[in-house]
Amino acid sequence: MSIFYKKFKKIKLDRIFINIIYLFVLRVSMYLFPLITMPYLVRVLGIANYGVLSLIQTISSYFVLFINYGFNLSGPRDIAVNKENNKELNNIFCNVICIKLLLFIISIPFLLIVGLLIPITKANYSVYLLLLITLISEVIYTNWFFQGIERLRLFTLISLFSRLISLILLLIFVKKANDLFLAYLIISGSSLLGSIISFIIIKIEFKFKFFFLIL
Repeated sequence: MSIFYKKFKKIKLDRIFINIIYLFVLRVSMYLFPLITMPYLVRVLGIANYGVLSLIQTISSYFVLFINYGFNLSGPRDIAVNKENNKELNNIFCNVICIKLLLFIISIPFLLIVGLLIPITKANYSVYLLLLITLISEVIYTNWFFQGIERLRLFTLISLFSRLISLILLLIFVKKANDLFLAYLIISGSSLLGSIISFIIIKIEFKFKFFFLIL
Protein backbone atom coordinates (compact mmCIF):
# COMPACT_ATOMS: atom_id res chain seq x y z
CA MET A 1 0.00 0.00 0.00
CA SER A 2 2.85 2.35 0.87
CA ILE A 3 4.64 1.61 -2.42
CA PHE A 4 1.43 2.23 -4.40
CA TYR A 5 0.91 5.55 -2.60
CA LYS A 6 4.47 6.66 -3.29
CA LYS A 7 4.12 5.82 -6.99
CA PHE A 8 0.79 7.64 -7.19
CA LYS A 9 2.25 10.68 -5.45
CA LYS A 10 5.26 10.68 -7.80
CA ILE A 11 2.99 10.50 -10.87
CA LYS A 12 0.90 13.38 -9.54
CA LEU A 13 3.99 15.49 -8.80
CA ASP A 14 5.39 14.73 -12.27
CA ARG A 15 2.11 15.83 -13.87
CA ILE A 16 2.10 19.05 -11.85
CA PHE A 17 5.72 19.74 -12.80
CA ILE A 18 5.02 19.11 -16.51
CA ASN A 19 2.02 21.44 -16.43
CA ILE A 20 4.10 24.12 -14.72
CA ILE A 21 6.65 23.86 -17.54
CA TYR A 22 3.97 24.18 -20.23
CA LEU A 23 2.37 27.09 -18.40
CA PHE A 24 5.80 28.77 -18.31
CA VAL A 25 6.27 28.13 -22.05
CA LEU A 26 2.81 29.57 -22.72
CA ARG A 27 3.56 32.73 -20.73
CA VAL A 28 6.96 33.20 -22.34
CA SER A 29 5.44 32.85 -25.83
CA MET A 30 2.92 35.59 -24.99
CA TYR A 31 5.83 38.03 -24.53
CA LEU A 32 8.30 36.52 -26.99
CA PHE A 33 6.18 36.72 -30.15
CA PRO A 34 5.41 40.47 -29.76
CA LEU A 35 9.14 41.08 -29.27
CA ILE A 36 9.79 39.29 -32.58
CA THR A 37 7.04 41.02 -34.55
CA MET A 38 7.44 44.53 -33.08
CA PRO A 39 10.69 45.52 -34.88
CA TYR A 40 9.29 44.27 -38.19
CA LEU A 41 5.93 46.04 -37.82
CA VAL A 42 7.57 49.30 -36.70
CA ARG A 43 9.80 49.25 -39.78
CA VAL A 44 7.04 48.28 -42.24
CA LEU A 45 4.05 50.17 -40.86
CA GLY A 46 5.98 53.17 -39.60
CA ILE A 47 6.04 54.56 -36.08
CA ALA A 48 2.70 56.39 -36.45
CA ASN A 49 0.73 53.37 -37.65
CA TYR A 50 2.39 51.07 -35.17
CA GLY A 51 1.35 53.55 -32.47
CA VAL A 52 -2.25 53.23 -33.68
CA LEU A 53 -1.97 49.44 -33.50
CA SER A 54 -0.53 49.59 -29.99
CA LEU A 55 -3.28 51.95 -28.83
CA ILE A 56 -6.01 49.64 -30.15
CA GLN A 57 -4.37 46.62 -28.50
CA THR A 58 -4.14 48.55 -25.22
CA ILE A 59 -7.84 49.43 -25.37
CA SER A 60 -8.66 45.80 -26.17
CA SER A 61 -6.82 44.64 -23.04
CA TYR A 62 -9.29 46.56 -20.85
CA PHE A 63 -12.29 44.97 -22.56
CA VAL A 64 -10.63 41.54 -22.40
CA LEU A 65 -10.16 42.06 -18.66
CA PHE A 66 -13.87 42.90 -18.33
CA ILE A 67 -15.02 39.87 -20.37
CA ASN A 68 -12.66 37.48 -18.60
CA TYR A 69 -14.18 38.51 -15.25
CA GLY A 70 -11.59 36.51 -13.31
CA PHE A 71 -12.47 33.17 -14.90
CA ASN A 72 -8.78 32.47 -15.51
CA LEU A 73 -8.54 32.15 -11.71
CA SER A 74 -11.89 30.68 -10.68
CA GLY A 75 -12.35 28.46 -13.77
CA PRO A 76 -9.35 26.15 -13.23
CA ARG A 77 -10.34 25.67 -9.58
CA ASP A 78 -13.92 24.69 -10.41
CA ILE A 79 -12.79 22.38 -13.22
CA ALA A 80 -10.14 20.71 -11.02
CA VAL A 81 -12.68 19.99 -8.28
CA ASN A 82 -15.14 18.39 -10.74
CA LYS A 83 -12.82 16.88 -13.35
CA GLU A 84 -14.16 13.36 -12.71
CA ASN A 85 -17.76 14.50 -13.25
CA ASN A 86 -18.33 15.07 -16.98
CA LYS A 87 -21.85 16.41 -16.50
CA GLU A 88 -20.66 19.04 -14.04
CA LEU A 89 -17.76 19.91 -16.34
CA ASN A 90 -20.30 20.47 -19.11
CA ASN A 91 -22.31 22.79 -16.85
CA ILE A 92 -19.25 24.78 -15.76
CA PHE A 93 -17.97 25.08 -19.32
CA CYS A 94 -21.32 26.32 -20.67
CA ASN A 95 -21.82 28.62 -17.71
CA VAL A 96 -18.45 30.35 -18.16
CA ILE A 97 -18.81 30.69 -21.94
CA CYS A 98 -22.35 32.08 -21.62
CA ILE A 99 -21.37 34.65 -18.99
CA LYS A 100 -18.41 35.76 -21.08
CA LEU A 101 -20.69 36.00 -24.12
CA LEU A 102 -23.12 38.15 -22.14
CA LEU A 103 -20.28 40.42 -20.99
CA PHE A 104 -19.08 40.69 -24.59
CA ILE A 105 -22.54 41.81 -25.75
CA ILE A 106 -22.71 44.36 -22.92
CA SER A 107 -19.28 45.74 -23.86
CA ILE A 108 -20.10 46.31 -27.56
CA PRO A 109 -21.88 49.72 -27.17
CA PHE A 110 -19.08 51.00 -24.91
CA LEU A 111 -16.47 49.75 -27.36
CA LEU A 112 -18.13 51.57 -30.24
CA ILE A 113 -18.46 54.81 -28.25
CA VAL A 114 -14.84 54.73 -27.03
CA GLY A 115 -13.65 54.31 -30.61
CA LEU A 116 -15.53 57.44 -31.67
CA LEU A 117 -14.38 59.53 -28.69
CA ILE A 118 -10.65 59.05 -29.30
CA PRO A 119 -9.45 60.97 -32.40
CA ILE A 120 -6.83 58.37 -33.40
CA THR A 121 -9.21 55.41 -33.25
CA LYS A 122 -11.96 57.45 -34.92
CA ALA A 123 -9.62 58.17 -37.84
CA ASN A 124 -8.83 54.44 -38.06
CA TYR A 125 -12.28 53.15 -37.15
CA SER A 126 -12.29 50.20 -39.56
CA VAL A 127 -9.08 48.91 -37.96
CA TYR A 128 -10.45 49.62 -34.49
CA LEU A 129 -13.56 47.50 -35.14
CA LEU A 130 -11.33 44.46 -35.64
CA LEU A 131 -11.10 44.63 -31.87
CA LEU A 132 -14.39 42.70 -31.92
CA ILE A 133 -12.52 39.66 -33.27
CA THR A 134 -10.12 39.83 -30.32
CA LEU A 135 -13.03 39.95 -27.88
CA ILE A 136 -14.85 37.04 -29.55
CA SER A 137 -11.61 35.11 -29.21
CA GLU A 138 -11.60 35.90 -25.50
CA VAL A 139 -15.18 34.62 -25.13
CA ILE A 140 -14.18 31.11 -26.28
CA TYR A 141 -10.65 31.24 -24.83
CA THR A 142 -10.21 27.92 -22.97
CA ASN A 143 -6.85 28.13 -21.21
CA TRP A 144 -8.70 27.97 -17.87
CA PHE A 145 -10.31 24.64 -18.81
CA PHE A 146 -7.07 22.95 -19.89
CA GLN A 147 -5.38 24.25 -16.77
CA GLY A 148 -8.14 22.75 -14.61
CA ILE A 149 -7.90 19.29 -16.20
CA GLU A 150 -4.09 19.50 -16.08
CA ARG A 151 -3.58 19.20 -19.83
CA LEU A 152 -1.76 22.41 -20.65
CA ARG A 153 0.47 20.64 -23.17
CA LEU A 154 -2.30 20.54 -25.78
CA PHE A 155 -3.38 24.14 -25.25
CA THR A 156 0.25 25.35 -25.34
CA LEU A 157 0.82 23.61 -28.67
CA ILE A 158 -2.36 25.14 -30.11
CA SER A 159 -1.34 28.59 -28.86
CA LEU A 160 2.17 28.27 -30.30
CA PHE A 161 0.69 27.10 -33.61
CA SER A 162 -1.65 30.10 -33.87
CA ARG A 163 1.14 32.53 -32.97
CA LEU A 164 3.45 30.94 -35.52
CA ILE A 165 0.73 31.27 -38.19
CA SER A 166 0.37 34.94 -37.23
CA LEU A 167 4.11 35.53 -37.52
CA ILE A 168 4.35 33.84 -40.93
CA LEU A 169 1.33 35.70 -42.35
CA LEU A 170 2.64 39.05 -41.07
CA LEU A 171 6.00 38.47 -42.74
CA ILE A 172 4.37 37.41 -46.02
CA PHE A 173 1.53 39.89 -46.43
CA VAL A 174 2.31 43.02 -44.39
CA LYS A 175 4.75 44.96 -46.56
CA LYS A 176 3.82 48.66 -46.39
CA ALA A 177 2.35 51.35 -44.15
CA ASN A 178 -1.12 50.98 -45.68
CA ASP A 179 -1.28 47.38 -44.41
CA LEU A 180 -2.32 48.43 -40.90
CA PHE A 181 -5.79 46.90 -41.31
CA LEU A 182 -4.32 43.66 -42.63
CA ALA A 183 -1.74 43.50 -39.83
CA TYR A 184 -4.34 43.72 -37.07
CA LEU A 185 -6.66 41.36 -38.95
CA ILE A 186 -3.90 38.73 -38.99
CA ILE A 187 -3.05 39.27 -35.30
CA SER A 188 -6.64 39.11 -34.08
CA GLY A 189 -7.63 36.40 -36.58
CA SER A 190 -4.83 34.04 -35.55
CA SER A 191 -5.83 34.47 -31.92
CA LEU A 192 -9.41 33.58 -32.83
CA LEU A 193 -8.17 30.55 -34.78
CA GLY A 194 -6.39 29.17 -31.70
CA SER A 195 -9.48 29.72 -29.55
CA ILE A 196 -11.75 28.00 -32.08
CA ILE A 197 -9.47 24.96 -32.39
CA SER A 198 -9.23 24.48 -28.62
CA PHE A 199 -13.00 25.04 -28.22
CA ILE A 200 -13.79 22.37 -30.84
CA ILE A 201 -11.33 19.89 -29.31
CA ILE A 202 -12.95 20.27 -25.88
CA LYS A 203 -16.47 19.91 -27.27
CA ILE A 204 -15.60 16.77 -29.26
CA GLU A 205 -13.37 15.03 -26.71
CA PHE A 206 -15.65 15.61 -23.73
CA LYS A 207 -18.86 15.33 -25.79
CA PHE A 208 -20.17 18.54 -24.30
CA LYS A 209 -23.65 19.66 -25.26
CA PHE A 210 -23.60 23.42 -25.42
CA PHE A 211 -26.60 25.21 -23.95
CA PHE A 212 -27.29 28.56 -22.38
CA LEU A 213 -26.88 28.25 -18.64
CA ILE A 214 -26.26 31.22 -16.37
CA LEU A 215 -26.45 30.58 -12.65
